[in-house]
Amino acid sequence: GLPVPPEALQLFRVDGHVGIQVYTPEDAVIPNADEISKTMELSLAPAAKHIPSMDPNDQQLVFVCHCIEEPAGFPGSHSIRYHSNPFLVYIGSDDFAWMVKQRIRQQLEVAEEEFVLWELCVVQDGIATPLEDSDTVLEALGLDLPDTLKETPQAWGPHLALQGPPNKP
Repeated sequence: GLPVPPEALQLFRVDGHVGIQVYTPEDAVIPNADEISKTMELSLAPAAKHIPSMDPNDQQLVFVCHCIEEPAGFPGSHSIRYHSNPFLVYIGSDDFAWMVKQRIRQQLEVAEEEFVLWELCVVQDGIATPLEDSDTVLEALGLDLPDTLKETPQAWGPHLALQGPPNKP
């Protein structure tokens, strides 16, 4: 059997190191043939934990990807390259970037001296914008309106990323 109970795990679909869909026990896991790509895979990871001090209705489940910004074809331009496995984290409606960074560091069980080498950013349209510690994360992602709070992560829209070299968390 599994070393952890099934309810402690989350199954989600990844395409090119970017999380795109979380599956619930009620979902059919086999995607349609037109949804399959060469870079798609299923990932099983520990389930994200709700923030205990906050009403679950005030929390959003969000994918966090790993990326690095690399020089592109012409001087001064950059492109985003994703690496490693994405993961899920709950973010509260009023959470600042410093709070989310701390939660991610604890979830990944990474030492502070390693984690400072990474930058929390919002990636949109191929551009990584670093978050300031005082930024409200759901607002930066465009998920701060009451009708946008939901249990399903956003696919291919603005998303959170830890920007840094692939040999870290």
